[in-house]
Amino acid sequence: MTSESGAFDFIESYRALQPAATREMVAARQSSHAEILKQIKVSAHVLDLCRLAFGIPIPAQSELSTMLLAEIHKGDVQFSLAHDRAEAGRIAALLLTERLAQGRTQDAVAVLATSFSGLRASADNDGVTSRAVGCLARATRARGNAGRSYSTILYPKSPDRSALVAALDQGITSQTLKPAFEALITDDCAAGVGIARAVTEAVQNLFSENQRLAEEVDLLWWHIGDWSECLSRPLCQVPERGRGLIAGADLAAMIRILPGPYGTAGILRRSFGDDADQPMTLGEAVEVLEPEDLRTAYPTCVDTDILPIHMAVQLYLDRGRGAWRQAFEKVCGVTPDASLSRYKIALQAFWERSLINCGWAK
Repeated sequence: MTSESGAFDFIESYRALQPAATREMVAARQSSHAEILKQIKVSAHVLDLCRLAFGIPIPAQSELSTMLLAEIHKGDVQFSLAHDRAEAGRIAALLLTERLAQGRTQDAVAVLATSFSGLRASADNDGVTSRAVGCLARATRARGNAGRSYSTILYPKSPDRSALVAALDQGITSQTLKPAFEALITDDCAAGVGIARAVTEAVQNLFSENQRLAEEVDLLWWHIGDWSECLSRPLCQVPERGRGLIAGADLAAMIRILPGPYGTAGILRRSFGDDADQPMTLGEAVEVLEPEDLRTAYPTCVDTDILPIHMAVQLYLDRGRGAWRQAFEKVCGVTPDASLSRYKIALQAFWERSLINCGWAK
């Protein structure tokens, strides 16, 4: 939860999840939360938070588990990740929630990829999932509005050097010339540095805006041309029930900055026309595609426990039709026969491929 000022409020958020918690426990959790938050530095930490928040076991060698236990044990020596999985999930969800409130779009994509279009429930009653959607919506709007204004680059105001000028008026000597020239050189260098920084910032903003426009053009031509970037052939040649897996991967390949331009999800939905909400299953989508097409669109990755489509593809390619389903449900905690719309399968594919393309998942 956030306070009236918009800032994340840990006490309010934790009490909403644990209303019976004592004041001492709330204080202990708040203290450990603040310390752990400072130590989350790399994507592996965030992915492990997603695992905990959605009830997925984290790797035994996880650096995050060591960090969590070290801080939590300062106020709760009996806490265990193995025995207190629900509480660990709540702790992880609140850490993610505060990072989302800070506008961390990669965290938002990781949360949405892990949630598997809502088929996996988070420990905070899916609060972190809805906040991830909000985080991405704010980011796309802010990115779209960034190019609508500009600031004039001005030469920096010179410092007051009247005392040096007055000294020169009294007589030009080595004692008066030296400080005057030193001040002139210092002022010119400082002005040059300031102008260089301002120009660099302007060029970076222009480059970012050009990237956004290029992404929008790419997405529109993809929709109009009906051409798969991943498979290098028309999308109409891909079986309809498997087209979502390819479409999601295609759009992710075109995005240079997460979460992509405003309207990316709308383009994806529109590409299915009236069939966007037609129900189907992940199992159907995977098994209807040619193995070679799956290998091309979904290269082998490591973090398959939080990327269900990649897990399904790899198990299917390794074990064959039908034989992969039981293993998938055991690892992912969701049956491959769960009902999803074509659009949701494509959007899930988009989140997963985006997470890998930006280097956050391996």
